[in-house]
Amino acid sequence: MLVGKTDIEDALKRLDKLTNEEVRMVTAQVLKGTQNVNDRVGVVENRVLDVDNRVASVDDRVAGVDDRVAHVDETLAGVDDRVAHVDETLAGVDDRVAHVDETLAGVDDNVKAVDDKVTMVIDGAQPPSISHQENISNSYAFRGKRDKGTHTTSVRQHGSSRTLVTIFLR
Repeated sequence: MLVGKTDIEDALKRLDKLTNEEVRMVTAQVLKGTQNVNDRVGVVENRVLDVDNRVASVDDRVAGVDDRVAHVDETLAGVDDRVAHVDETLAGVDDRVAHVDETLAGVDDNVKAVDDKVTMVIDGAQPPSISHQENISNSYAFRGKRDKGTHTTSVRQHGSSRTLVTIFLR
């Protein structure tokens, strides 16, 4: 029975040796696969870092845009203040123009009254009392003529107009 026992022991030793070689081969393949996966993970990690850098660059650009928008907002606030000041100034100008319009309307009424009275005097009618026109009694009717020698304008008083107005206003 010895002979059969050594054959079995030899077969078990060979089986053990084959099993160990098989385990080493499987381990080598697993190690190779692990290294391959590790290399691929390294590539993915590099790509993620590239994306992260790009996102950081976009963040920097957005921060720059935010700064510029803030500057534009400040500039617009200044423009709004200046426009408000212009609006206030225009309101004052509008008030002054309205006052001038009122004054001119009064002057137009006075000129019309004087024109009516002058027309009446020219036509020979008797003028009504001019008590509200007394302040014009010393006014003169002027006509400007150009002096060709000096290129200046001189004012000459015409007696007939002055006499007519003076008679009318007294």
